[in-house]
Amino acid sequence: MAEALAPTGDTATDPSTGWLVVRAWEGSPAAAAGIETGWRLMSIDGAPPSETGLFLAMRDGRKRLDFADSEARVWAWSVPQYPFGLKFSAPIDASFRRALSDINRNREALIDQFEDGALANFGALEPDFRKVLSAPAGWLTKLGLRKGPAAETVPPSDDFEMLTFLSLAYVANDQFDVALHAAEAAEDARARVGQSSYSANIHAIDHYVRARVAEAHDQLGEANRHIRAAADMKPGNPLIRVLFTRLTGTEPPPDSPVRIGTPFPVSYTLRNVDPVGELPAHGHDLSLAATLASMDDTQVLIILALGGYRSNYYANLDIERLAMVHRCRPGVIADVHLIVSSDYALDVRHRHDSERLAQSTGLPLTILFDPDSEVMSQIDTHTSPARFMLNKNGVVLSTRELADESGFWEAIAAL
Repeated sequence: MAEALAPTGDTATDPSTGWLVVRAWEGSPAAAAGIETGWRLMSIDGAPPSETGLFLAMRDGRKRLDFADSEARVWAWSVPQYPFGLKFSAPIDASFRRALSDINRNREALIDQFEDGALANFGALEPDFRKVLSAPAGWLTKLGLRKGPAAETVPPSDDFEMLTFLSLAYVANDQFDVALHAAEAAEDARARVGQSSYSANIHAIDHYVRARVAEAHDQLGEANRHIRAAADMKPGNPLIRVLFTRLTGTEPPPDSPVRIGTPFPVSYTLRNVDPVGELPAHGHDLSLAATLASMDDTQVLIILALGGYRSNYYANLDIERLAMVHRCRPGVIADVHLIVSSDYALDVRHRHDSERLAQSTGLPLTILFDPDSEVMSQIDTHTSPARFMLNKNGVVLSTRELADESGFWEAIAAL
């Protein structure tokens, strides 16, 4: 039963300071309570919204969330336990800018801005991105990375994500030559740190930036190639859709990966072994077919394929959210197959936090060792983790992120 909204009798003095509700999923507790897209989250237990406050509301439940509706009227909601069916976008304010320097804060909010098509916000953040990268103009050429006048405005860094955001900011400000240098600096940074796989959103931003640069220089063949690559990854993104239509004269493909509604393309049998010896493992072989055969119509199997990682930031976020889903809706997740090919972890502490939460909630989490990355190579993806939610017949219900609930609600709707 959905928790009811209660009017507080207050009026929000400045709703724009709240976090924007960009999605209230159909069938979710939030939608049932009457929360709508376009409302603003004004406070969590009386404190301004924050990533930490939202995470605690997800983890603990029973927090009071105050929302301002389209007429600035304030409503209180005592949230049920996660997942409650909301996606937020943080406002671009002073606290947001201050938090940009923390790699684990507000990066997801920036991705939300991109997914919402908020290009102007990136343009406004250009000096903030440069400040986070914290190097004076001109250092890039001294490092011998990319040459030319535009390179003078792109600082050197191994933070390829922030460099990619900076390239998008330059596109927003119609500084296309500098945007290309920032994109190339991000490419160089990925090579230096050995980052062969990365977020599909970062990959899509890179292609979008290069498409805009090529279009500005009348290199329409190159622009077409890049925008098609971007649309393959994020076909529903409004920025990508507009540019795709402008360059090709046609609409991009539907906002659904090709594999949605089709059988998972790989039949695997892998050894239940943790290469770092931390997750429970029995050393025996487990097949996808055996797992599917044990499921019923109400369950989903989650596959997180990490390729050359034992864990990374995005996988850890997914595991945290899945642990919360399992605690509140036990039995829906039949198992989580964490397919790894290495003992390499970007952040051991974050991995420990997420996996301890999984174990404490009883989330079924099976680690499968794939030393030759056969599964990752067969599914042919640029992202790590590659995410798949399957029903008992092995049909893919969703390939979306789990950290913002989108994958969960898409899969539930398809059962």
